[in-house]
Amino acid sequence: MSVVLLDDVKVFLNISDSIHNAAIQDVIDAAEAIIVKRLGFLGSTAYTARVQGGCYALTLPHAPINTVTSITGTSGATVTVADCYIHQGAGVVELDSGATFGERWYDVVYSVGYATTPDHLTLAVKELTKHLFKAQRGPTRRSDTDEAAPTAGYLLPYRVQSLLDLETPLGFA
Repeated sequence: MSVVLLDDVKVFLNISDSIHNAAIQDVIDAAEAIIVKRLGFLGSTAYTARVQGGCYALTLPHAPINTVTSITGTSGATVTVADCYIHQGAGVVELDSGATFGERWYDVVYSVGYATTPDHLTLAVKELTKHLFKAQRGPTRRSDTDEAAPTAGYLLPYRVQSLLDLETPLGFA
């Protein structure tokens, strides 16, 4: 399911007729697929991951965490999710008691992304749809605007890359 509606994108593109509806929807789907490939999520996406225990926190491979459904050690023992503190933005799970996750490996069932897509990601989909749709319609006169970010292989316009960068967690290299 799309995170943006066809009618909203048509308003964004200033298109009032329905001649291009199928083509626009195809471009919306392609734009969303590109963003999912870049971020790993767009809406809420379910994952199951095996993560290393034996420490004070479990670090999940995807963030931001929406919900954690279950945490099960390799012995089959379960950890009560209600007894955990979940650092949603960092993708880290800690026990409220301060104890360690004693087993070597844990299987964690969780979802990442957002229950409601943030405005900046919705705008990124619309901007990328506009960029891809314009490219499909053929060449026009050269514009003075910065259309593509060189580091993105000229697929993503700079304004789309800037919106996606808001999802990049800050950290150390």
